[in-house]
Amino acid sequence: MIRRPPGSTQSRSSAASDVYKRQILHSEVDLRCPISQAEQLFVVLKQRRKDVEFVRFPDEDHELSRNGRPSHRVDRFNVILDYWKRKL
Repeated sequence: MIRRPPGSTQSRSSAASDVYKRQILHSEVDLRCPISQAEQLFVVLKQRRKDVEFVRFPDEDHELSRNGRPSHRVDRFNVILDYWKRKL
């Protein structure tokens, strides 16, 4: 479950008017941050009708951006650039 941090003053009305766009990029074998957490976040945001995209990278771990397969590193970079072109 996703909750607001303690002491947060965000009201329900301001949360309802959320206009942020989100893209979740995740490696399937990330042992530090299990992919199930990213999947749960994606599902909750979709249920709340938020603008969100989810991209998963097979056979990659937490070090994708630094030590991942070269093809996946290029794919990740292109996914981010494409998202920026479409959403910003």
